Formats: sequence, C-alpha cells, structure tokens
Amino acid sequence: MHEYVESWEISLGGRLLAADEIGEAFAYPHALYRSYPKLGAMEEIFLPDNLNAVAVRVHAKSAAAGELVPWVDMRHIWEVPKPEYRIFWSKAKNVLLISRADEPFPEGRPAWIAITANVPMDFASDERYRPTDYPKDAARRAMARTNPFTPGRLTFTQPAGGKEPPTFVFGLGSDEKSATAEAADLLSNFARLKDEKLRRFEGLLSAAEITTRDESINKTFRWARVSMDNL
Repeated sequence: MHEYVESWEISLGGRLLAADEIGEAFAYPHALYRSYPKLGAMEEIFLPDNLNAVAVRVHAKSAAAGELVPWVDMRHIWEVPKPEYRIFWSKAKNVLLISRADEPFPEGRPAWIAITANVPMDFASDERYRPTDYPKDAARRAMARTNPFTPGRLTFTQPAGGKEPPTFVFGLGSDEKSATAEAADLLSNFARLKDEKLRRFEGLLSAAEITTRDESINKTFRWARVSMDNL
C-alpha cells in the first residue's frame, strides 16, 4: 500500500532506453527482460525474495557513457503529496540516499531509499517534479494523480559486451544504514538470489495440484500460481 520507486530512465551514449524503443519484452516468473534492438541493449529487472530491493541490470554490446535518472514517489497510494526530499550523495560509498523531509512514516516502515551500483557513479543534482496523471487509475477513482520526484542524474560508463554488465539497485530501509545494507545485499548476491528464486518457482510449478487433458489449461493454472505468488 506504499510506493517508493516510481520509475527510472537509463540512457546509453545519449540515447534513452524509452518505451517506444522496446522491441520485445519477456516476462518470466523470476525476472523481466526488455529488449531495445535499435540501441543494442537489454534491460533486466529482478525483484528478489525476502529483500526490500529491486535490481536493474543493463546488457549492451558497445561501451558507452551512461546515465541513470531515478524517479521516486514516497507515499501511501491514496495520498497525492508533493513533499520535500532530503538527498545525500556519497562518492566514496557509491550510494545515493533519498528520504522525505517531513518523515511521515511510522516506526518500522521504510523511510529511506538507497541507490547503488557495481560500477563507479557520479551524481549531478537536478531536482525536478513530474506531475503525472494515470488514466486507468482515474477510472477506478484511486491514485489518479501524483508528483514523482528525481534528485538528479547518476552517470556511469557502460563497458563493452562480455564484461559484467552494470547493475543498479534500489534498496529500502528504516534508516540510511539499513537501506544501504539492503541494496548492498542484493548487489553482492545478485546471481545467487536470482538462482534461488528461479529454483523456488520451478518447484512451485512442478507441484501443481491440478492437471487436465488440455495442456493450455495446465499452463494457465501454473501461470496463475506464479502471478499469485508475485502478488
């Protein structure tokens, strides 16, 4: 019922990985992939089990200067605030920290977002709000309008294909330390956590209680189980 990360924008060589550039998207139970064939890039999005964090990995064929613009909207879904934010950048730790200045969250609720990566980053402040309307939400009279915020741009260098791709992690925590630790945990254990989630889903799908003579129905039921698990 609470939102934190609204979205992100990634650019490579000055070209934005925009929605209208997506050639194909692959939704697997454990990860989401978005292909940008004209840009020679693939975006991998992974939400691990048991961590308040999400990872975005960028696969690209060519080396290029890159840029990540995070958009946050730290609120209860029924609220439409335009809050002030606190921003702390640590070049030494390669971490950008964001929280609401009015500290509206009760004890135990994540109050900080930590953004880190496996590649060195630099931060350029460029604070902006982006008033946004959501037509589908307006139709159900909930969350129809809000004000996502970006603190600025995180720049990095995209290595050539074959090297470990840049991985960006958004981690949540009740304070700066716990948010940073959550992000670092996913960053350090990306491969293991992804494999564990894949194997858990394989076990879930192989233990389907319903089997019919129609394989399309069987597949539909298995996908419904995956969707309920993700929900």
